Amino acid sequence: MSRATTDRRWIDGFDGLRALACLAVFAVHFHDITDVEGRVGPFDLGRTLENGNTGVAVFFMLSAFLLSQPFWADRSLKLGRFVVRRAVRILPAYYLCVTALLVTGKLGSLSEGLSHYLFIHNLSEQTIYGGDTLADNQFWTIAVQVQFYALFPFVLFALRPVRGRPRAAVVVVALLSVAAFGLHVWVMQWAQNSPADTWPTPPRVTSGAGVAYGFVVSHSILAHLPHFLLGVAVGGVYAMTTGRRDANGHQMQSGSSPVCDVLVIGSMLAIAAILTTTLDEAVMVTFAGDTNIDLGRYNWPTVPVLIAVMLVALPGARLTRRVLDFAPLRALGVISYGLYIYHPACQVVTAGRLLPAMGVDDMNESWWLFALVSLALSIVAATVSWWLLERPLLRLTAKVGRK
Repeated sequence: MSRATTDRRWIDGFDGLRALACLAVFAVHFHDITDVEGRVGPFDLGRTLENGNTGVAVFFMLSAFLLSQPFWADRSLKLGRFVVRRAVRILPAYYLCVTALLVTGKLGSLSEGLSHYLFIHNLSEQTIYGGDTLADNQFWTIAVQVQFYALFPFVLFALRPVRGRPRAAVVVVALLSVAAFGLHVWVMQWAQNSPADTWPTPPRVTSGAGVAYGFVVSHSILAHLPHFLLGVAVGGVYAMTTGRRDANGHQMQSGSSPVCDVLVIGSMLAIAAILTTTLDEAVMVTFAGDTNIDLGRYNWPTVPVLIAVMLVALPGARLTRRVLDFAPLRALGVISYGLYIYHPACQVVTAGRLLPAMGVDDMNESWWLFALVSLALSIVAATVSWWLLERPLLRLTAKVGRK
């Protein structure tokens, strides 16, 4: 998740947005360890921290947005280059972290580690959340991301009949997103009614009402395909509204408009209201009855649509872009993939070793110290990884691609 680019051009504001998404996910795992709670008027701190997982939706949609830009520029996907670039971006830091956790016994058995190396650990309830610690509980999202990469060429192939007609293509992708959600709902309902010993709903994974469903179903690639496809559709809207191209046919940055700032700020405020107050429950699509299982991930479709508005409007939002391009925030965005990969392990080390060595054992009481130390350690790990591992490999890949 390096500097947000399309064809060697960055889109202003996207790195800062990526940083905010990563900090939101950091907050989720921070809450898992500290269990900090609090309330000020309608704003619930615990709810806010738990809903930081919406940052994953931002990552998924932004990734699909950027990957789709060559298609919207009417250029064919070079499959070999696509595979190499995705592999170089995702594998090094991920494999390094998986190996470290496996060697230190934090990931479980060797077979479980192998499932992580192959990105199939999200197909089993016993491996989707990894070992017994919280050091790797974000890895299921990497499996989903890689599985989308495998599907992406087929998505573009399905769009061939409308290639060169961007409006029609956007409509088709949007309809595919809705259809994917409908299929996900059907699968969830099937899981509700299937025998408890039927994969992927083993009897150990049950809801509060004793009805098996399983994270394999609720957190699958199918559950997130609506978000990826919405990101592709939003990429098409951006390409059409931007309009300007350089001499090589590459999309240029859009101009600035106060309307764009209003759309971005309004969307951010709406998302904040939904995720920090009881509006979260009011807009969430759930099963009827006591099980209360979310059918749509990340408050689908309300919050994902608001994220889509942000992605389209942000390149033209001068004020918001300046805030998101604040140097420290943008720097976090550049190293955000490493920050995302390493931060749970850094949090576990901070809570289990560093702070106890300083005489601090209660993470709930000393949550502020835990936050500062674990975030600092995560940033250091991500920075070292970026400069010594990720950036050199990305630059090498870019050089090879130009030859």
